[in-house]
Amino acid sequence: MLVTVSFEPSANDGTLMRLVHERLPDADQQARHEQGWTGSFARLEGYVGVAG
Repeated sequence: MLVTVSFEPSANDGTLMRLVHERLPDADQQARHEQGWTGSFARLEGYVGVAG
């Protein structure tokens, strides 16, 4: 498995965080990790907020 995180400037002095998680062994693991990352980012959004 490989996780790559990058940060890029975005509009309105914001920052775009991009996460790519690759080399997962099968579709089941992909689905589980997608659910986990989605939940993690939802919680992170609650802490830092999201610019519109």
